[in-house]
Amino acid sequence: MAGDWIKMRADLAEDPAVIAIGAKLGMDEFSVVGRLQCLWSWADGQSRDGHASGVTQQWVDRKVQRDGFAQAMCDVGWLSVDNSGITFPNFDNHNGETAKTRALGTKRKQKERSAPPSHAPVADSVRDMSRSGRDKSETREEKRREEKEEPPNPPQAGGGGGGEGQSPTKAGTICRAIKARGVPDVNPSNPELLALIGQGVTVETFEAAADTCIKSTPPKGMAYLLGIVRRQLGEAAAIASGPKATAATVDPDSQSAVEAEGVRLGFGKWTQMEPWHAYKGRVRAKQQSEQPASAGVH
Repeated sequence: MAGDWIKMRADLAEDPAVIAIGAKLGMDEFSVVGRLQCLWSWADGQSRDGHASGVTQQWVDRKVQRDGFAQAMCDVGWLSVDNSGITFPNFDNHNGETAKTRALGTKRKQKERSAPPSHAPVADSVRDMSRSGRDKSETREEKRREEKEEPPNPPQAGGGGGGEGQSPTKAGTICRAIKARGVPDVNPSNPELLALIGQGVTVETFEAAADTCIKSTPPKGMAYLLGIVRRQLGEAAAIASGPKATAATVDPDSQSAVEAEGVRLGFGKWTQMEPWHAYKGRVRAKQQSEQPASAGVH
């Protein structure tokens, strides 16, 4: 036999499975718990792994003196029956020597925690050592979580290091900032994100792009955000290279080009309070009105 006692929960009578068995058989919860104790005690002494060969549902009903009890246990997942016999699922959680050893160990630890410090100075030191080991374990676990959230950057093509601008800390900071703006699918190890960081793009620029993504209908994700930043970076480079390069490389129908004309004409930048096509139409109409009346006459 595995022992002369079994592990049962103090609030077993309140378990929904016990209530369901009682409701099906027209019994109160205490009658159900008593029969479960009887059956589980038998299983603890007669089975090593929760399986009893050759035992039938009819025998279980006869053992607990209630027809239909075995089937009710099957319905709640506490018993399974096949041609080979009956099986108690999760038997090792509550029955057998292993479960009893775990239960005794838990009870012993609870007593150690509740014992006054003056009664057991040696136990205090043991607890301190255990707590210290647990603290170190938790610290390692937190570090692993941080490394998982912000994995090291892959080496960039071209050899030259990005320095601090490509550090996983900055990538993580940017991802947290744009996620706070409402962009959900952030990834601090995204190669394009790291490349943009390496080119000096600021956190504020990413935040502004995130605001644009969220105001879109429907809201856009990180890929769209990176496209905005990449386009802005290209336009800035074109402007910096001079008027001729700007005329050759900047699309006059791009948002930045139209907004630049809007500022020049006194409309200001697009505020997104009006549809984009309406704002662009006002800018184009003003441009047309500035052209000389004789334009095109030969």
